[in-house]
Amino acid sequence: MILVSIHRPSGRVALISVPRNLEHILFPPDSALGQRYPYGFDDIANAVYPRVSSREELRDAYRLEGLRPGAVATAETLGYSLDVTIDDYVLVDMMGFLEVVDAMGGVTVNVRKAVPTPGNPPGAKHPVPDVIEAGVQHMDGTTALACVRSRKSDSDYHRMRRQRDVLGDRDLH
Repeated sequence: MILVSIHRPSGRVALISVPRNLEHILFPPDSALGQRYPYGFDDIANAVYPRVSSREELRDAYRLEGLRPGAVATAETLGYSLDVTIDDYVLVDMMGFLEVVDAMGGVTVNVRKAVPTPGNPPGAKHPVPDVIEAGVQHMDGTTALACVRSRKSDSDYHRMRRQRDVLGDRDLH
């Protein structure tokens, strides 16, 4: 999950990664999740979406016309926990990421350290290499997705950095 903050007067953008395994996130006390978990969530942050999506009473509590209840709950939760206002969200799954990168003609990134890949996502257009080598690489959507998903040789924090770097058009570390 990445929170995007835009400073309207200057147009500057900041990308803030929210660890998927963040624990004990808080909910607004008067919300359905706040009433259910008054002392913090009993699971990791990225479990809010599937928890709400899989339970009818929670889907109903977070239903807004045209929006996914799991995403509404996640945005509300992150906003409350981080004390920021979240005005909107973009939900991109793995195939959406792959397709957006392909539609842009791929991305060119400077991979500073070789990245072992996690294998192919379902629906991948071709096999990814076992390792994305260090150096300037032009990646299609399948390879870029493998790069930003990999946690094999480092950590969630390195993975989050690679995600921000690909989105922010910076060198990968």
